[in-house]
Amino acid sequence: GAAALPAIQITRLKAQIGLLERKFAQPPEFIRGLRELFDFYAYRVYKPGQTVPPAHLLPAYHIPPLVMLQLQSSLRPLCLAREAEALALVDDLWEEKMVEPRILAAHLLGTIPLTSSVAVLQRLQQWSTPAEDRPILQALLNSGTTTLRREDVRGWITVIQAWLNAPDPAVQAVGFHALLPLVNDPLFENLPAVFSAITPLLQSAPPNLQSELQ
Repeated sequence: GAAALPAIQITRLKAQIGLLERKFAQPPEFIRGLRELFDFYAYRVYKPGQTVPPAHLLPAYHIPPLVMLQLQSSLRPLCLAREAEALALVDDLWEEKMVEPRILAAHLLGTIPLTSSVAVLQRLQQWSTPAEDRPILQALLNSGTTTLRREDVRGWITVIQAWLNAPDPAVQAVGFHALLPLVNDPLFENLPAVFSAITPLLQSAPPNLQSELQ
């Protein structure tokens, strides 16, 4: 399988990520290095000529989860200390038309300090669209909202409320998906705010939102 890496590769992975960290303030250089890293660990399961229905709309590298976890934990302190540079990097990562760089962008967004909450909220609103790949949307609404859920839950609920109030059921569904990480967060206690946000939809119970309502 692609999940486990031998110990020697862990050492190599940490060294490779160490090189990336030095390029944190130069997004084009960072992206170039990241592509090389992802290519190195890409898990190419399918032989050419096989037709396999894609799980994602965007192509994926299929890298071991460990590579992603190591990247996230190594970059987290840099995002906390250098938020303007982190935002610039996140924007460039999002421009990549691949699953993993976008998921990484979502994770880094969730580690940026609250002083940049306006910029973070803007990106969450802009990028969390019904058309987005499900794994990327989940990363945005879950990992991408970590700091907001803990430190500016009112601002975040306002955004969710706007989605729930939208005329388009597909946008309303995004609002429901955004509520789940909030309700499941053990540190979140303001359930009345959640109930008041969803009450109008519970009362009208639109048929195309049944699975989300449940």
